[in-house]
Amino acid sequence: MLTGMGELARLHVEAGDYAAAEPLVREMQGAAEADSEPAQLASYLLGRVCEETDRGGEAVDHYRAAAESTRRVLGDADETTLVYVGDLVRALVAEGVMTEAFELAADLLKRRRETRGEYHGETVETKKDLIFIYPALGFWPEAERVQRDVLRFTETKHADQVEDVCILLEALVESCGKQGWTTEAEGFGRRAMDLRLAREGIEDEATLRSIVNLARVLVDHGKTDEAEGMLDLVQDTCQHVFDDGDDARDIALPARAYLLFKQGRLDEAVTLQQNVVVNNRDNLEAILFLVQLHEKLRDYESARRVLRKATSVTFSESSAASGELEKSGLVRTFIQSVRLKTATEDVGDAVGMGRMALARTEAWCRLNYAHGELHLECLQAMEALYETLGEEEEVLQMRLKVSWLLLSNPTASAMRVSGN
Repeated sequence: MLTGMGELARLHVEAGDYAAAEPLVREMQGAAEADSEPAQLASYLLGRVCEETDRGGEAVDHYRAAAESTRRVLGDADETTLVYVGDLVRALVAEGVMTEAFELAADLLKRRRETRGEYHGETVETKKDLIFIYPALGFWPEAERVQRDVLRFTETKHADQVEDVCILLEALVESCGKQGWTTEAEGFGRRAMDLRLAREGIEDEATLRSIVNLARVLVDHGKTDEAEGMLDLVQDTCQHVFDDGDDARDIALPARAYLLFKQGRLDEAVTLQQNVVVNNRDNLEAILFLVQLHEKLRDYESARRVLRKATSVTFSESSAASGELEKSGLVRTFIQSVRLKTATEDVGDAVGMGRMALARTEAWCRLNYAHGELHLECLQAMEALYETLGEEEEVLQMRLKVSWLLLSNPTASAMRVSGN
């Protein structure tokens, strides 16, 4: 009976009839013995149902139950186990639980390579998961390698999958840019833009976002006039394509604020970035950039006020993190706080805060968990703090560590040169 229920439930799931599938699966789950095949299938199908009905947290729980049960009964290398783990990884990514997703995906990729080969469909799907997992944890060199690998495979074997090619090109724009490789980032960005323009046209939202991403790279490459022209085009297009109140009307705002910052037009940059933060209230990167702009204008009261918002957001994010590497926002907020306290000579707890941040960034840099940019920022913030305090020996230690980092970590050196 349970076998028949399972097959019927599977048919409902495959047909997208989740309302019919769920009661069947729950009845099946209640009747099945623990760790039996019907119980495993029921957990897996419940994961599918919850995933497709916007219950991501429940989907993770059900996929995890299915994967753990098949591991106990069938072993880590069994095909059913691997299928269930693959769906668990994708559900974890959707929920932002990146540390656990990384650990599972890395092991899954190893097993898929051993059992299926380097470019079997299941192996490639796991690589695609890592394309999004690596950046979330600051693994930019690793992200770039797997992105290039999957791009070569897709262009060779599935050239008709233009959307996948565009997504990979846009991912490479970010991973190369984060490593300071602006020439390569620009090349990938132009390819992505050209493909989207040819396929969807200028009024497509994905095309407009692709142009904005390229414009930001051009700013870092010193091509500000071309970048400004692109942002003008995007802004004009958005104004007549999207309705009032549609967030897509402001696609170009963050990049334009960054352009103004690079041009030294700080007052204008602050005004735009305030709008960006209003539209993205929980975007920590946007909030911290606004803090930096206020600081550069010596508007320390506004900087403190915005930093309090950043602190609230980052502690909320950190409490939901599944691992240390997902707490980089907390460290970045600490570093910004140290900078602000140094600038205002309000250094009471700055040393302790900075040391906590430095301990984390030093460990991540040593383990290659992050590419060194964050560690460099922390060292420089602490150097400035110790200078303010008149602690010459500590200043010298920070300078020596900065020099060593720039010599030993090409990524950190590139980031310093590019000005990101």
